[in-house]
This record gives sequence, structure tokens and C-alpha cells, in this order.
Amino acid sequence: MASLTVNPDYKLIGNNIKQMRTKSQVSQQNLAKAINISQTHMSNLENGKTGVSLAIAIRISPVSYTHLRAHETLMNL
Repeated sequence: MASLTVNPDYKLIGNNIKQMRTKSQVSQQNLAKAINISQTHMSNLENGKTGVSLAIAIRISPVSYTHLRAHETLMNL
């Protein structure tokens, strides 16, 4: 039986996360807080320095960037 080797491109994945976040004008800190990780870890994910675990990918997927941006705006008033 052949084995399947997967080599994800963490830089590409991180860049996609960053693009979605910045397009929605959500700070790295607020996204990190919403998915219960540190801002440093969020930075490492976005820069491809660390891999995105399945658990984190699942926590990021339902995040409403619009909702986060609205909350962030209210906090800065």
C-alpha cells in the first residue's frame, strides 16, 4: 500500500490567513484573542514560522471577521 505524504505550504496558508484578516481590518491581536492563542503565535502562523494545527484551523474557520472588526471599532471609541 502506498503512503501519502503531505507537505503543506505553511507560508502560503499563513499568508491567506493574514490577507483575510487585513482585508477585514481585524487586528492580529483581536483575531488571536478570538481563537484563544497568543498574538505571538498568530504572528508565527501568518509568517509561516509554525504550522497551522487542525485545531487552530477549525477555530479560525468560523470566525466572522466582520463581527470582529465591529467589536474592535467599538473598543476604540
